[in-house]
Amino acid sequence: MEMHERIRAILAERGISNLELSRLTKIPNSTLANILKGETSRVSIYALFSIAEALDVSANYLMYGREALLTTQLEPKEITHIKQYRALDEHGQTVVKLVMDEETDRKTKEDAARAKSIDIAPEHETMRIYNQAAAAGLGCLLEDNSDIDYEEIEFLSDDIPYGTSFGIRIKGDSMEPTVPEGSIVWVKRQDEVEDGQIGVFVSATDGAICKRVRNDYSAPEGCITWFESINPKYPDMLPAEDTITGVVGRVLDAYTKGDK
Repeated sequence: MEMHERIRAILAERGISNLELSRLTKIPNSTLANILKGETSRVSIYALFSIAEALDVSANYLMYGREALLTTQLEPKEITHIKQYRALDEHGQTVVKLVMDEETDRKTKEDAARAKSIDIAPEHETMRIYNQAAAAGLGCLLEDNSDIDYEEIEFLSDDIPYGTSFGIRIKGDSMEPTVPEGSIVWVKRQDEVEDGQIGVFVSATDGAICKRVRNDYSAPEGCITWFESINPKYPDMLPAEDTITGVVGRVLDAYTKGDK
């Protein structure tokens, strides 16, 4: 059985339409149709891992059929891990999440390296890039507002981190050198950004801000969260509770290759 046949078998078993898979993976329906027909001899890494994640299977299973489908049934040791995690305090849970994020990133890179070894050709992928990085209108992102200014731009698949939801243009140099002025940050849509991670937030006073989250658990009054500016020319921010109105997502990386 070929890879496209395995994908079609999973779709039929779970009652998932081609259009639904296109929505879940953000792969254009025409591109997905060619993949499912077996008319595409080389599938991009981005498409491969997007389909695997949407169908809750491994990339190795799609390519080789050597691994069983993942199930939602928990093993006894997994149940034990969940109980141990729930018994931790906030600091302990934060540490566990950081380790899991790092290990997930490591495993993703290893899977990508294995996929490259079978000569999956790098391709271009189209990503949505929002142009209001420092504008008050960025709050519309939290509501999926289609009126916000954006472009659909093609990038090499290898330049887009796995898990990216969209890109946002950066104005200002407060996060240099990690996030250079004029760069595009790749953002993963999520509701929380952990200690030490860089995120994009909607501020009632400043519009949109890109900052690193810092938590201080040693304070007598409990955990204190502030936003760090990497560039020493700019002060850190200690936001009031009513200042930050939403979290856009976590910054995975900054794109600085040429003009886009």
